[in-house]
Amino acid sequence: MRHITLPSGRATSQLGLGCGPLHGGLLAGASGRLLDAAFEAGIRHFDVAPPYGLGLAEGVVGGHFADRLDEITLATKAGIARPRRPLLMSSVRHLVKPVLGRLPGWPAAAQQVRDTAAPSGNFDPDSVRRSFADSLLRLGADKVDIFLLHEIEAASLTPQLAELLNELLRNGLTDAIGVGTTRDEAVKIATAYPNLAAVQQYRWNVFESPLPADPGGLVITHGAIGPALEEMAARFAADPDAGARWSAAANADLADTRVLADVLLAAALAENRTGLMLFYSHNPDRIRRAVEVSGNAKLIDAGAALSRAIRHEQNFHHA
Repeated sequence: MRHITLPSGRATSQLGLGCGPLHGGLLAGASGRLLDAAFEAGIRHFDVAPPYGLGLAEGVVGGHFADRLDEITLATKAGIARPRRPLLMSSVRHLVKPVLGRLPGWPAAAQQVRDTAAPSGNFDPDSVRRSFADSLLRLGADKVDIFLLHEIEAASLTPQLAELLNELLRNGLTDAIGVGTTRDEAVKIATAYPNLAAVQQYRWNVFESPLPADPGGLVITHGAIGPALEEMAARFAADPDAGARWSAAANADLADTRVLADVLLAAALAENRTGLMLFYSHNPDRIRRAVEVSGNAKLIDAGAALSRAIRHEQNFHHA
């Protein structure tokens, strides 16, 4: 697997594991198997946040790597609160989701519950300071490699918050400050506070505009597969010939969903060669496959070719 360099100078894997699906309680064993699969395959970057895993992901990652924290790189966030009573919520989810998850309207209702239990927009300096300290405690770490402001808008980054973030940097509690938000907001914040956006984390897939040639810092992307698959299905329905054109461009059978997922992942890795690309799955085999893709030059070339083909058509249709 390719390795990239963080702002601190530390090297880590280009492919990082997004830890949103990790849960404790009754699901701790399954979470541990996902982490083992990632580490054994070569992934060394792990992305967590207070609300991930219904509030338990940081503790799961910290506990699992307690004796190996120096072998991995960590990013955590502040801005979205940890859910109340996370262990109870996680256990209830494990018991009821197999039944309720099949009911119409359940996904939207579940998201509303999560949003209510873990409100966002907590960017006053005291809240951010408490969130950061709590994250370090749960991770069992003295510092993190990257600390991000989660879903922040430029208007919320006040001078008081900026001073707190600079204080964390000066005290060596994190090696880099950044934002995990939309691309537009990340650009606004980077313009106003360049040193506080040394890391910009946002969504990118083959239907997004190209990443900047010189972003001025580390770019971390996510959302390479899921959102692109939805868009791809819509494009294929509107233009049945698109599948054949794009398959020819990528020299791959994109009608095979497993091949398509591999090529979409490869496209994101090709687009962001000096940055990080986050990936997640509930399936250890899929995690291992993602690492195989990251080291497959033929697939990386196929992903880059698919990006070029889609970009050309989008530019053509917009002309």
